[in-house]
Amino acid sequence: MVGFVERLKKDDNSIFLTLAILKYKPVKHSVQDAYYQTSITLVCPEPFGYPEPFVAWVKNGVVLQNSSSDLTLNLSIIAQRDTTKWTIDCVARNKHGADYHRFVLNLHSRYAMCTEFRDLMEGSRTVGHVVHNEQSAQNDGDIDNRGWYRFVIQATGTPVQLPDSCTEPWACGTQASGWLRGGHPSMEEGLVHRNVYFS
Repeated sequence: MVGFVERLKKDDNSIFLTLAILKYKPVKHSVQDAYYQTSITLVCPEPFGYPEPFVAWVKNGVVLQNSSSDLTLNLSIIAQRDTTKWTIDCVARNKHGADYHRFVLNLHSRYAMCTEFRDLMEGSRTVGHVVHNEQSAQNDGDIDNRGWYRFVIQATGTPVQLPDSCTEPWACGTQASGWLRGGHPSMEEGLVHRNVYFS
């Protein structure tokens, strides 16, 4: 509450005025990966203040979008190949002050998964390896969901495809094994979107 009280001011008519603030904003900057030529939507934390603040979106110091009449909390933008990192700020401002939240976007080629992956080579990660209790299951808490992974047969180094139908419980040496819905794409299809389901 102290931070909020510090943002109060009183005008000549003894009416309390509040500086613009972004309610419920994260303590740290939001950092995420994005891919060239794909759409990214960012959502600004809710602004508050009196008079009502306006919101501006600023990328690397240049205003992309602003509004003085209605609050523009969403920004949709296409990632361009002009750099490998964007810094985009959502700025709430009124005549008494401003607050902002920063989004840091690490930009990658859409084909990064072809060269920037980590091999998973444990022999227990095959569909045929079924565990029967929680103590025997792999803990995948260390997997970075922002990265790309490739399953490989340890003995030969041969890549292995994900199953494309529902797997039985506790398969692949883990509590919830993943399978690809929609089948594997052909070379002619190129880059496609598929969902991985966990059972």
